[in-house]
Amino acid sequence: MAASSNIFVMMIFFFIATLSVTPGLGISSDQELPPDPSPEYRKHLYECAQKISEDCGDEVFYSTFFNNVTVSNVCCVQLQHLGKSCHDDLVKFILEAPELGSKVSEISTRSEKNWDKCVLVAKSGSSAPQPSASIIED
Repeated sequence: MAASSNIFVMMIFFFIATLSVTPGLGISSDQELPPDPSPEYRKHLYECAQKISEDCGDEVFYSTFFNNVTVSNVCCVQLQHLGKSCHDDLVKFILEAPELGSKVSEISTRSEKNWDKCVLVAKSGSSAPQPSASIIED
């Protein structure tokens, strides 16, 4: 599980790096990059990411940031195990990317909806396997 958590953390950092070099989404010369997190905060984010599997981390990530995946019940239980503060901190860290400025409200709303849904799923004890990472067609 540690290796998959490393991949999840790296995915977060890769996502931010990709946004910064993608034409049209990149940072212009007059914008500043968000500050690199302190070693303590980086360790905190890493420890948070270790609490969720790579597959479930992907589901939550794509559901929150792209709205093209539904978080399964199994992953909802893992998200609850991750905890609200870790979930919020991981989302907040990614939202520090200047390229997401216009989408912060939308992403924050999806993050809260995912969390609220998962609270209900975890309370109901409904962790029966569902198809993982079902893609939502627009």
